[in-house]
Amino acid sequence: MNSKLKAIYKEWFIQNRSLWKKVFKATLGYEICSILCLIPKVSAAMGAVSYLLPLGSLFFHAGTTIGCQIEQIWLNFCMMVMSALWCGIIGYLITLYNRARIIYGVPLYDNGGSVIAAIAYFTAIFVIAYYRLKYPRLFTPSLQAFVLVFFTLTKQLDATSYNIMMLFTIIYPTLLGGVIALVVNLFIWPETAAKAFEESLYNAFYSTRTALTSIQQEFMLEEVSENTSSGITAMKEAKVKLQGDMSSLRKAASEAKYELVVSHYSAAWYKSTTESLEKIASILASTTLAVEQERKLIVTSKIASQLGAARSNDRHLGVPATILTIDSEDPLREQHLRRRRSAASREYLTHSNSPYSTVQRIDYKLLPVIQQSISPHINAFLLVCCKCFCAIQYRMTKRKVFSSHAELMDYVEDDQSLSSCTSNGLQQLMSTALDEFKKVEAIIQDGIDKHNTHPREEHYLVYTLVFTLLECGHEILKLDQYTKELVSKRTKYPRIWMPKVTFKKLLTKTSRLAKGSTSPATQAIMENQDIVVLPDMRRTASRMRQDPETVITEKDDDLDDVETVYEVPLQNAPGRYWWNRAMLSLTRWFQYGPTQYAMKFAISMEILALPAWLPIPGLNAWYNYNHGQWALLSGMVISNFTIGSTLVQSFYRTVATIIGAVWGFIALLAADRTNPYVLSVMVLIFAGPFWFIFLGSKYPRIGLISLLTLVVVVNTGYSDPYNESTFEVVWKRTVTAIVAVFVVMIINYLFWPMWAREEMRKQLAVLIMDTGIYYFQVASLACHDNTTSKRWQITFEETEIASKNLRKRLDTVGELFNLSASEPRLTKAPFPRDIYASIIDHERNILFWISHMKRSQTFISEGIRDKIMTQINPYRREMAAAVHLYLFTLAGSLRNKAALPASLPSAEVARQHLQEHLADIWLQLQKGQTLEEEDVEDISNATSKPAISGALPYGESQMYWQSYAAGPVQVVVEQETMGELIIKLMGQHVFRVAEKNWARI
Repeated sequence: MNSKLKAIYKEWFIQNRSLWKKVFKATLGYEICSILCLIPKVSAAMGAVSYLLPLGSLFFHAGTTIGCQIEQIWLNFCMMVMSALWCGIIGYLITLYNRARIIYGVPLYDNGGSVIAAIAYFTAIFVIAYYRLKYPRLFTPSLQAFVLVFFTLTKQLDATSYNIMMLFTIIYPTLLGGVIALVVNLFIWPETAAKAFEESLYNAFYSTRTALTSIQQEFMLEEVSENTSSGITAMKEAKVKLQGDMSSLRKAASEAKYELVVSHYSAAWYKSTTESLEKIASILASTTLAVEQERKLIVTSKIASQLGAARSNDRHLGVPATILTIDSEDPLREQHLRRRRSAASREYLTHSNSPYSTVQRIDYKLLPVIQQSISPHINAFLLVCCKCFCAIQYRMTKRKVFSSHAELMDYVEDDQSLSSCTSNGLQQLMSTALDEFKKVEAIIQDGIDKHNTHPREEHYLVYTLVFTLLECGHEILKLDQYTKELVSKRTKYPRIWMPKVTFKKLLTKTSRLAKGSTSPATQAIMENQDIVVLPDMRRTASRMRQDPETVITEKDDDLDDVETVYEVPLQNAPGRYWWNRAMLSLTRWFQYGPTQYAMKFAISMEILALPAWLPIPGLNAWYNYNHGQWALLSGMVISNFTIGSTLVQSFYRTVATIIGAVWGFIALLAADRTNPYVLSVMVLIFAGPFWFIFLGSKYPRIGLISLLTLVVVVNTGYSDPYNESTFEVVWKRTVTAIVAVFVVMIINYLFWPMWAREEMRKQLAVLIMDTGIYYFQVASLACHDNTTSKRWQITFEETEIASKNLRKRLDTVGELFNLSASEPRLTKAPFPRDIYASIIDHERNILFWISHMKRSQTFISEGIRDKIMTQINPYRREMAAAVHLYLFTLAGSLRNKAALPASLPSAEVARQHLQEHLADIWLQLQKGQTLEEEDVEDISNATSKPAISGALPYGESQMYWQSYAAGPVQVVVEQETMGELIIKLMGQHVFRVAEKNWARI
């Protein structure tokens, strides 16, 4: 029993110590504000809406960082001042209108004040909502600006005297609540964004070390068995965790850069370290993919050979071949059967007599032999990498870059040399390991010479593994140098570091206080609005490249015909007159995301406030008596970017409102509505669990809405401004929330409905299309023999920009995919999440392989480029065009929901042509032959051979170009597997043809 209690205590309290600190601080600030509202004099000073005081401590709670609190309170003040100025001017105009009509007898419309208020109300809500989405940093501060509009423009519409205090009693309670929460945060366990960044940095280091360890354990086996699923699964899990932790690190680094922090280190000093760590993560992702592919191919080859032998034996025994099958659920078998299944080239690639037969050429017979010969060396090198990486992590722990963890200390205790390893010792150890590991290349070359073979796919994978590990080792050396420079900058005492970014750039990032108000997926989408394409907008054909006239400056870099004669597509040609351009700008503005969101939000709020303005006597008083503004508060909280997120918010809003209302009702009954001491204790008892749900659970919105409802019900029931019963307060609060949910959902569905799954599909189509362009650009880099030319450098810079944009778009697609889970599908079968998840995974793998191609080609020497790479440029260009065309076809099918053609344009044929000519060049170089120059531009002539002179250098020159060659092979495999998945989604044209196997039937 004691052991169970200790385990529970450790799991809930020791491991969540930081969470409980946040819960305690947030609860304390919330409780202080709630108690102040129960003091009669304070409540009177707060005005008619006294519960805005604890709401301020809720929206700007003490469970976040100090820098975030200060920044959000300041932004909230700015938003409220602008909102107050507008409401003050409109309120004064309404007063003048009423005085002229009532006192001076001017014949004006009786309900004119309501009309003015309604128009001003819609305008204010639209503008605030527009900038709320356009600048995500204003998402939480804008809530208070909405509250000011809600409570000032729906009351006293017939007043003939203007009371300016009505504005101030709505402004300062919220600010005072935020200040109280800030004071609590300053005096009790103060924390800035530096702490969260340190935790994220440690997690990234730990995940990187875990990924290295998982790869090392895979090579500890002397021979690969058929049961490799556990090792592959461990590597996949390590890779996924590493990618997630790197995303968290980027987010934490951004927050530390955009907030006020108190630390020994500036956030800008971490830039080199985090970039190096991200590069190591990218390299390890490529390494993991190469290891996974090797293991699967080895096992698949064994299965295929065993199956072939069994079939051969059974033919002699008269057993039908169809009986000998492997479980179709086996993913390895399924991949083996599905490999390179393009309808246009299936017969051409698989027929036994074809010179480009996939069965003949890609059997990977030498892969197990080569892999087994280098496994001990890889294992030893990975062991050194893990040791050096842990030594770097331990050094950063000693210098207080991040806190120490028991896991790291246990690892260091097992190897005492880590604690005494200096930077010079680490550099020497890693350099020695790199020099020793380079001998692996000679081992591979000896194996190739022994079998007297030319470059094949298995060689490419092995060289890829060696290249990525060497790259990882060199990057660890750089990381050691960066961390050494980082710890040397440590200040003696913690100091305040102010954010050094422009105000506009600051507003484009979401705040950590947005948690609970919206989902992380919605926050990511709002941050990446610049790459989100709206459904009705069209993109020009030049989106992935710059204008050549602005980037090509050298006279030697002549432009080709395509670049010099580029014209704007006719569908995007500008109009001839000024009003054409004006209408185009207006149309695009209405298609802009923030415009559509603001319009829907303003319409919803206008409908919910409509009873306050209708020309029905007594309706405005009835609206205020029944707390109509509560419906506005509910609608403000649940309205979101997509229908799915709004639906989830509505569900959580309804459930949490009921929970908060019930507990508020219980608290009022226990206190008999008049005992402030009992009421404060009851609020404290109920608020603690709600704060835990808000800050530490998967359902933060339930905690937020429950806290909001609790304070509204308790304070309204205690002050009792309208002489209502306790139950009356509770049911009015619940009904107003349900009405708000109903109105917001209808408006979101009728006006510009944005379904996350639809936008995800379109974004995925654009991502796949741009991936084809990205591949084409990277392939062109390897075709150029001079890497110092301006043209090559500009192209490389464009691929760097494209890589970042594609990563952002991929993240956006992933977040939209997460949002799609909450969207109902009433007229069709359930949304095929598994298929889309697989497509996204294959797209991610394609991007990893293209990035690997980009990195590896930078190491190829000019001699190798001249002797091998540029000799087959026409074939490489044809393959790049085939890859681009294939991805373009898949993107068009996804974008338009159109069935794919019966015959897909496979890039495998072009790749096999490239491979054939590459083998010929290799054999010629190995023999040191000199051939006569022939026309290689005529690629249709299968007998054409390029001119080759001189022998190929032995040793170091082999690895980089063969590692590069692995990229196209895997890209073709991944894209054709992705094509099979898209066929499942969108279908494929089916028809009968005279020749068998020409079309799928």
